Amino acid sequence: MKIRKRSGRLANLDISNVRKQTKPATNGLDGVSFEELELSANISFTDGMYSSDIQKTLIQTAFAKVDIDKPNWSFVAARLLNYDLYHKAARIYSTGKIRDCVYKAISLKNYFDKTGKYLSYLLDGFDLPTLQAAIDPERDNLLTGLAVQTLQARYLLTVSGEILELPQIMFMSIAMFHASVEKPEERTKWALKFYDIMSNLEYLPATPTLSNGRKINGNCMSCAVGSTPDNLTGIFNTYSEQAEGSKHGTGFGWDWTRVRALGGTIGNTRNAAGGLVPWLKIENDIAVAVDQLGVRAGAIAVYVETWHKDYMDFLDMKRNSGEENRLTKELFIGSSISDIFMERVIANEDWVMFDPYDTPDLPEIFGEEFSNVYKKYEKQFLVAPESFSNIPIVVKAKDLWKKMQKYYFETGMPFIFFKDNANNAHKNPELGIIRSTNLCTEIFQAADETKTILCNLGSINLAKVHTEEQMARVVPIAARMLDNVVDLNYYAIPKSESNQKHTRAIGLGVAGEAELIANNQIMYGSKQHLDFIDTLYARFAKYSDKASEDLGIERGTWSSTSKFRNAYRRAIAPTSSIGILLGTSACHEAVFEKIWVEDNKLGNIKVTAPNINTRNYTYYVNAYDVDQEDAVRATAVRQKYIDQGISHNFYFRPGVTGKKVFDTLILAWKLGMKSGYYLRSDSPKLAEENVTRDTEIACFGCGG
Repeated sequence: MKIRKRSGRLANLDISNVRKQTKPATNGLDGVSFEELELSANISFTDGMYSSDIQKTLIQTAFAKVDIDKPNWSFVAARLLNYDLYHKAARIYSTGKIRDCVYKAISLKNYFDKTGKYLSYLLDGFDLPTLQAAIDPERDNLLTGLAVQTLQARYLLTVSGEILELPQIMFMSIAMFHASVEKPEERTKWALKFYDIMSNLEYLPATPTLSNGRKINGNCMSCAVGSTPDNLTGIFNTYSEQAEGSKHGTGFGWDWTRVRALGGTIGNTRNAAGGLVPWLKIENDIAVAVDQLGVRAGAIAVYVETWHKDYMDFLDMKRNSGEENRLTKELFIGSSISDIFMERVIANEDWVMFDPYDTPDLPEIFGEEFSNVYKKYEKQFLVAPESFSNIPIVVKAKDLWKKMQKYYFETGMPFIFFKDNANNAHKNPELGIIRSTNLCTEIFQAADETKTILCNLGSINLAKVHTEEQMARVVPIAARMLDNVVDLNYYAIPKSESNQKHTRAIGLGVAGEAELIANNQIMYGSKQHLDFIDTLYARFAKYSDKASEDLGIERGTWSSTSKFRNAYRRAIAPTSSIGILLGTSACHEAVFEKIWVEDNKLGNIKVTAPNINTRNYTYYVNAYDVDQEDAVRATAVRQKYIDQGISHNFYFRPGVTGKKVFDTLILAWKLGMKSGYYLRSDSPKLAEENVTRDTEIACFGCGG
């Protein structure tokens, strides 16, 4: 019997070659064996079959055997996937070597020669033999099966359709990219440090940096935050910025509150303005027309304050039916909410909605000043409504809230932005007012038509990095990497560059809290959990602040009045993809299940909670089973130590009462939370029910 090798030539079937894959794939892992893998695979050998089909069958078998009591089958799948990748690399580089030997056979010089124009610029100032010697093939074994598939699908560099990187070479090339702005005599030293924390899965930069961070003109920033002024030039500048940014993979969070309402005045002509919706319809079409390099649709979240006269039309843009030219199905929407509005909701009082053309100071203020000016306009309306060019409307604040909450439960939007909470906690008020957050609701910086904010993100793996010693070692290296990205990034939006290099804002975040909590046998959402993370995030803040302070001493501070290198330092973004690569739970959130099936572009993959075992099994709590008021209290604890924000989802099972949702959101506001991301109300899906969960969410590009 013959089989067809990867090269295309026919060879005699040698069943012993199968064991050359299965035995090392299972070696040293508890609860798995090569005999069980071979028996379960039950390969039906046929004449002329491809050797790669044998490999695929083994991989699929390993994934199918993943279970709560046998999570190590995921690592078996990872080793088989890597074995396949080694074969491809050996063929591309003509080494004749496979498995670990391929790392020795493929020198960094050969790799850079093969990638040519893409990466050759990185060679300057590095000691390649030293870096080559530091590459550790054994660290491939730290990756789960889903992590390896995700690397192959999204991150490993390809040229002409061929993958040219192995995982450790990718980590080293990204390390060299980050180190390329260091002093020439120190580049090798820093590349080694950067490589170590990435390859040991202690820290990873966000998806844009992992994907683009070694390419010429690569965008390494995740999202942009901006604001549109009330004039045609500003409006069309917004479209231009977003189109250019979207082309390079940027998502957006954008404030549109200042644009005048329907029926507003243009020049001396009353009742001439078309309002927000027509402009946002164009915004919607930009998201469709200018996708992110063909990888995914453009992602734009638009924010409007609840006092804007067009706010109800704004909410209705997400309806499933209606006038097509008034619907924006591709946009994400967010509500910018003031304290006085929340107070009126609770008291069931009237709420007056204005045209910003008549109240131009309202978007520029917050807190008590906003409340006083708002009441002044409200009184003016009651006394002399004719003094407004566009007559305000009056609704019950609670009725407006109910409409918001209805959409929030049905569609997961509008995202929540508590404007006063955000600005009251702003550490750099001299930079201006925070008008909105970003697409994923964790970036809180001042933006206007003169400056567009960018999100520069990375995540510490708390499951591996949580002690004083660990944070003291890893956090300064991670912060340095993020600071270097400010200088290395390709700025598709020109005016964002000057702002980014002025504030040098970074957003160091986390992944793996749920795993850490479970490993310490702490119930998610409990009082013990709150006490634990109070200490944990205080430690995280201490070392990230010290890292920025040390960088300020070495490189200069962001302003003459600050001791820090970076005006903003911490932000907790969603880390769905990065959590997968790190082999841990996403950001700060609870897991969805102890076992589930991931449904993504790679197919259906069985996944267990990270490092699940008999000790931590009970402490992996389903996110939908955590009382969401307890989840809010936990985020309020974290927020004390995060100078920007936290991307916080709300998880409610179907059938939850409106009062419970209302009470949870009111508590979030009262406890000082700055934002709320999706409200998720889908029932969790169990792997044993053969149902899948889709993790391809809008914010793939943010934290990853």
